[in-house]
Amino acid sequence: VDEPQALSDSVPKTKTLQVEPAKIGKIIGKGGETIRGLIADYCLANVDVDDEGAVMISGNDPEQMEACAAKIVELTSEATGGGGRKQRAAYDGPMPEVGSVYASEVVSIKTFGAFVSFGEAFPGLEGLCHISELAPDRVRNIEKFISVGDAFDVKVLAIDEDSGKLKLSRKAALADKVRDSR
Repeated sequence: VDEPQALSDSVPKTKTLQVEPAKIGKIIGKGGETIRGLIADYCLANVDVDDEGAVMISGNDPEQMEACAAKIVELTSEATGGGGRKQRAAYDGPMPEVGSVYASEVVSIKTFGAFVSFGEAFPGLEGLCHISELAPDRVRNIEKFISVGDAFDVKVLAIDEDSGKLKLSRKAALADKVRDSR
């Protein structure tokens, strides 16, 4: 036999790519849900990920394998968080001063709090005002309490040195305003 024989179309082909080991979880998903979904959605034989971030895609259709590879790159890219959610762009401007009060505007609402922006004071900077820091009394339903676009003052309680995340409080800003008006 001088020439290698072509493989049958029924023999699965493989495609490999490399991802950052820290992002393997985004491919696997909660309880393996994402990786099983990829296999089903792209009609693959298997998607295998090792601890070093090597991803091996096995299947019969090269176009589907390429599409799956593109989806994996998308899932693990810097621009997305887990599950394809858009992640906020990194802020590299000046930071507000801890203990100071700033005007803010609600840009999104989650069950656990409101993300607010600082407008012209710190363009592009957003922070979380946790639901427990929105009012002196307990807020039972955040959607009934505030809306996207609402403006209110927040006090910067802390800034995480590693992540740059802000700990904000509307409750503390209101208390400062009451104290200052006396």
